[in-house]
Amino acid sequence: MHIATVCWRAFRLFYSSEYGWRLTVAEIVASRKDALRKLWQSPKRNFVLTFSRWTPVINQRCSEMLCDIYKCRPCSEEQLLHHYCSSDFVFQGKVTDLFHNKLLQVTELTVHISKTHRTNELQKFPSISDSEVEPKYVILQRPLKCGTKAGSGEYLFLGKWILGNPSLDCIPRITEWKKVRRKALMSRSNECLLNL
Repeated sequence: MHIATVCWRAFRLFYSSEYGWRLTVAEIVASRKDALRKLWQSPKRNFVLTFSRWTPVINQRCSEMLCDIYKCRPCSEEQLLHHYCSSDFVFQGKVTDLFHNKLLQVTELTVHISKTHRTNELQKFPSISDSEVEPKYVILQRPLKCGTKAGSGEYLFLGKWILGNPSLDCIPRITEWKKVRRKALMSRSNECLLNL
């Protein structure tokens, strides 16, 4: 019988001239002290910043699920502001269709775009129609494990292009985004121009 043990993960942020800033996770280790030692013994220790936050992990099987868990959880206010300023695409819209593709292990969201805040000129969303105009509908994907459900109302979609596919970082409701935006503008904690 395997007994569950609590181990710890530490997070590392490093800079690569080829890829920019990247967040990695140190291996699961038995103690916080071991995790800190592994961070500094890593071959990629250029510009290493260690977070003071440690995450307990039950069993080593959690390592593959950890990435999906982080993709599934809601973003904090700080993460929303950061992703708004650093994402490849930011737009608001409504989810018009939802399809759980069990074969590919993804949930496909068909989104009607009502306003584009920012898009990366190098990457284009494939158009659903044969029209030359900017697409009003796009298909985005999330891991199936997230259990994504269609909700009513408008959302803000923030994400990056990874290997030619749009990857979502945060999907707050527009009402939630307005509160976060207002709070950041009042405290002057915004990193960039925050459109409404």
